[in-house]
Amino acid sequence: MMKTSFSITETDKGFTKLIKGLKNLSPVTLKAGLFGDGSSDPKTNVALRGYINEHGSEARGIPSRPFLQQTNQVKGESWNDEFIKMYNNNLEVKESGLVNILNKMVFDIKNQIVNGSYKENAPSTIAKKGSDKPLIDTGEMLNSITGKIEYGKGKDE
Repeated sequence: MMKTSFSITETDKGFTKLIKGLKNLSPVTLKAGLFGDGSSDPKTNVALRGYINEHGSEARGIPSRPFLQQTNQVKGESWNDEFIKMYNNNLEVKESGLVNILNKMVFDIKNQIVNGSYKENAPSTIAKKGSDKPLIDTGEMLNSITGKIEYGKGKDE
């Protein structure tokens, strides 16, 4: 009778550390765009004006100019890739890396507002603001694009 023997060698290669890191991650959300002040007056609430520009308003004769949606469609995957790259390189998420991604998101949205292709302004709008550039009048909306990091509860919190 022939005897067979074998042994099992466990090679981790960092997998245990990766799983532990994933379990201990606090949920984090990066948000970029316009954040309102609670006012329902579009003259004072830049976020509401942004919403109206993004979605349009038939009642006001304003066409949709979806600067946020277009930015997300073009750049959203690259933002996710940056996050994954940061995690893979460090096996952790550093706040400085999140801030860098957030700054890129803000830059990309502002760039889309300035360089995006949108339905033309009406002649009356051009006459009123002295420019034919959609989404840009005083620069208030453009300069109000900001970002924020929101942390959720971690596994042990």
